[in-house]
Amino acid sequence: LREASVVLFVTPLYFCNLPAPAKAFLDRAQQFWERGEKCGAKFYLLALGGQGEENNFDSARLTFRAVCLAAGARQEAAKYLPNVEGVQDLKKYEKEIADFLTQAGKGGKAAL
Repeated sequence: LREASVVLFVTPLYFCNLPAPAKAFLDRAQQFWERGEKCGAKFYLLALGGQGEENNFDSARLTFRAVCLAAGARQEAAKYLPNVEGVQDLKKYEKEIADFLTQAGKGGKAAL
C-alpha cells in the first residue's frame, strides 16, 4: 500500500456491507494511518451483491469513503454489480468489469 498509486478493492457484499475479512483488512491497515503514514493512492471499489437495489450499496460505499479519507487516499471510483449470486451471473457484467479494470489500470502501479 505504501508504494501503490492504485488500490483495487474487489469484494462481495453481505447484508449490504463489506464482509468481515474485508473489513478486518481495512481495520488492521488503520495502524499505518494512525502513525501518520498516508497512502496517497487512487482507490477503486468494485462490489458484488445479490440484491438488486442500488441503495444496498450505500453502507459499503460510506465505509470505503471513510477508509479513503483516513488513508489520505482518493476514492477514484466505486461500482456496484447487483444480482450476482454466483460466477455465472458475472457474464452479464463482462464489459462493465473490463471497463472498470481498465480505468483502474490507467492509474499507475497497483496493489491488489
